[in-house]
Amino acid sequence: MNEERVVAVLSPVWNLSFFKTHNKATFDYAMMRDDEIYGLAEIKCRTTPSNAYPTYMISTRKLHDCTMLANFISVPFILIVSFSDQIMYWDGSGYITHGIGGRRDRNDNRDMEIVTHIPIENFEPAIKNGPVQ
Repeated sequence: MNEERVVAVLSPVWNLSFFKTHNKATFDYAMMRDDEIYGLAEIKCRTTPSNAYPTYMISTRKLHDCTMLANFISVPFILIVSFSDQIMYWDGSGYITHGIGGRRDRNDNRDMEIVTHIPIENFEPAIKNGPVQ
């Protein structure tokens, strides 16, 4: 599933519209209702099921930048991950860990960075309930 499909699925369920930002923006979408920003969202699409790994790994810098911007405008930041078996979201709650990680398949040291590991149990099913009511 791609980003556009995730948005098409979640928009009516969460009663929000998703405004796509430009490709250099810190986050992927502003979640909107009645011309008001309700939150910022980063959408990731994976081809593995949600139980393939015990944690979801993401760039710590990405999380930091998205969270700082969301805090600055007083809205939540939501990480949405479309796995092969379900769409889930993380609202920033729960215990997380950090380490060094990234892509190793390109033999490029610039692909390695500080990453955050979010336990899968910290994610919620996106269809069952949404982060913004």
